[in-house]
Amino acid sequence: MSEEPIALHCPRMSEIISTVCDHYGLDRLDLLSERRSRVVARPRQIAMWLGRKMTVRSLPEIARHLRRGDHTTVMHGIRIIDGLIGKDNDLAADIHAIRRRLNNRVLLREAIEQQSAEAA
Repeated sequence: MSEEPIALHCPRMSEIISTVCDHYGLDRLDLLSERRSRVVARPRQIAMWLGRKMTVRSLPEIARHLRRGDHTTVMHGIRIIDGLIGKDNDLAADIHAIRRRLNNRVLLREAIEQQSAEAA
């Protein structure tokens, strides 16, 4: 499973997972666990949604990164967030904040990579 972004300015799935965990105060292992409580499931669904919206990864790839058995689980998570995002202002604000943090993280990573390449 490649950790390189597969499009310019595209976050890695590991960056999405860690940013979602940071935002919600979750341990990475909890997000990737089988737990179904809302405190874990909703951030996991947000990570699925962000993986689909911010990367060009396939549903099976997103499922593998999140340790889900099947791409249909990811489809369900994306549908849940799509249905809630227009109704739940708190959720929309959380996603906006996470996306902003991810964009900043990607820009910083790319600047560091560019400096390293220029120094070599």
